[in-house]
Amino acid sequence: MSHLTFSNQHSGNLQPGDSGLINLGFGLGLRTDHYHQILDSKPNVDWFEIISENYMVPGGKPLHFLDRIRADYAVVMHGYDP
Repeated sequence: MSHLTFSNQHSGNLQPGDSGLINLGFGLGLRTDHYHQILDSKPNVDWFEIISENYMVPGGKPLHFLDRIRADYAVVMHGYDP
């Protein structure tokens, strides 16, 4: 399940001073050094960002951990083009 919340939804009518932005919560970049800590402690984070290319491999530990973390958190993908 996703912990992502949308707390500033609009019906299309913006008020003066209203940016119209939706609060997507607090997110962090997902790093391999933190896999076990995330799974063990379930930090109060709304979502994690990943670099897509790091997971475009057949099988392996990165995909295993990504699947486990995705069970509890939303994931945002960020591509890298050198």
